[in-house]
Amino acid sequence: MAVLLGACGGSSPAAPSSGASSVTGGETGSSAGTSPEVTSTSAVSSSSTGSGTEDLGSVDICSEVALGGPAGGSWSVQGPLGFDVPQAVDGGWVYRAPAVVVDTAVSLVHSSGWAATLTVIGAPAPAGLADGMVPGCGPFPHGVASGDPGPQSVWLWTRVDPGQAQTVQWDVATDRAFTDVVASGTSEPGAGTDFTVNVHVEGLASATTYYYRFSNGSPSPAMSSVVGRTRTAPADAAERLRFAVTSCTSIFSGYFNGYRAIARRLDLDGLIHVGDYTYDFPDEDELVRIPDPIPEDPETLEAWRALHAYHLGDPDLRAARAAHPWVMLWDNHDVNPGAPVSGGGVQAFREWNPVSPPEEPRGPEIVYRRLPFGDLLDVVVLDVLLFRDDADDPDSPDKTILGDAQQAWFHETMAGSTATWKLVGNQKPVAVIGGLLVVLGGSTWNGFPDARGQMFEQLAADGVNNAMFLSGDAHITAVTDLVAAPDDPKAYDPRTGEGAIAVEFQPASMSRGNVDEFFPAQPGLPTAIEKDSATSNPHYRFLDTTRHGYGVLDIDADRIQAEVWYLEILERTDTEELAATLEVRAGENHWER
Repeated sequence: MAVLLGACGGSSPAAPSSGASSVTGGETGSSAGTSPEVTSTSAVSSSSTGSGTEDLGSVDICSEVALGGPAGGSWSVQGPLGFDVPQAVDGGWVYRAPAVVVDTAVSLVHSSGWAATLTVIGAPAPAGLADGMVPGCGPFPHGVASGDPGPQSVWLWTRVDPGQAQTVQWDVATDRAFTDVVASGTSEPGAGTDFTVNVHVEGLASATTYYYRFSNGSPSPAMSSVVGRTRTAPADAAERLRFAVTSCTSIFSGYFNGYRAIARRLDLDGLIHVGDYTYDFPDEDELVRIPDPIPEDPETLEAWRALHAYHLGDPDLRAARAAHPWVMLWDNHDVNPGAPVSGGGVQAFREWNPVSPPEEPRGPEIVYRRLPFGDLLDVVVLDVLLFRDDADDPDSPDKTILGDAQQAWFHETMAGSTATWKLVGNQKPVAVIGGLLVVLGGSTWNGFPDARGQMFEQLAADGVNNAMFLSGDAHITAVTDLVAAPDDPKAYDPRTGEGAIAVEFQPASMSRGNVDEFFPAQPGLPTAIEKDSATSNPHYRFLDTTRHGYGVLDIDADRIQAEVWYLEILERTDTEELAATLEVRAGENHWER
């Protein structure tokens, strides 16, 4: 017999369509500080099938369902994105239904063979959130996240509902049921950090997958967060690593189908986000998912905090944050470049994300850093937003996009790296841009040609090989060889790639408008740009100006294989397309022909 115990958490809009996915993911958030209560009204039909499977009927989101099945043992769950399994409570089992926006079938199977099925009814839209959004359950409506993994450490994040805040317990385990807890502790969230919790967990094993959760005063299902999954970096030898890469994730421009796809990929070691994680305002030409009222353009700390809270009302974003450790970088929609600290953008970004703090005495605006992944990879994060000169100023040898301190740090870091590969995350396209593609504007490295040439020269002089720049912002897919003079046959051979100093991988924007959305009155422009680029940009190996998605990098000692994945954004869908697969071999510094 199954009994519906009750409900906790929030509710939100039902999305238009699509079936449930069948592997893992995360939780959900609220546009305000508190999570609205949901009262369950769905009846639970409990009927044995005679084959060891119990049909529990329909339940509301965040409802707690008491299950049959023997004591002890373990559970597997299929249906929702998430890592939650039934918890042992008073000698029985309780499963908390996930916060979903579409009706989602859930299958619960005990290790003894006993099973139960139920359907979680997608929640209606609450005020203040747009279509496809729903707050999470209980006192942690914004979900959980992890980031900046080290060989023995990782940063964990959550936010507790201010109205329910008390001492928060965190636990890290090797299994989803938390029978093997390897680290735990407490935190005291408060108004000074907007009731967020950032925990640096140390003493972990390298190259190991862990599960983590937070609880608010009690480890019961009603008072716990969803379960997150993370992974530490390798300490020394590493045979293979895989990362998702994304940017330009406008919640107003479309559905986060790409995040849901990434959450299902449990073969990833992490996600690298190279900027525009949040969007500070909706663009008039992309009013796809717009709440009422429209969030204000943030100019204060409180407004930036509210913007982060709003974005975490999306369950697919929370699913991706809960599924993998992230490496994050801000761009112009994440912080205000003119006043990043005094305007509150930097503080809110650090409060609401699992990003390691800068080393003293550097200030909070310093986000550039190195993350080692054994002898195979260094992830080097640059900031080409906050320390640049004005892109509209005339170019000169002194004009900088990195600033003197960061530039010195970057070249010292690259020259000193002993890893086989160097992934360099930065916000703006690095490659020379020619022809009609210059419509992208001067905010890219194209506005700093001397600085770019000097960087290439220094990398060559230092003997740096196997560098791949990961870039965002431009809302196109561009896979390029990096060379200062791609039109000079003495400097670069586009047939072989000889002369390139490094490569660049810029996956599509996940949801923010591309060339076709920016220029709807010129429907032939994308085709014209791509046709023109075939001759004006000989160093480009792949270019797409209209589709949306993300990238995946598969890395071993011999090569990096890059995959470009596309999904629709104007409706909720699980259909994705592998559009291109490219490869760069160790020591060659150019994409394979």
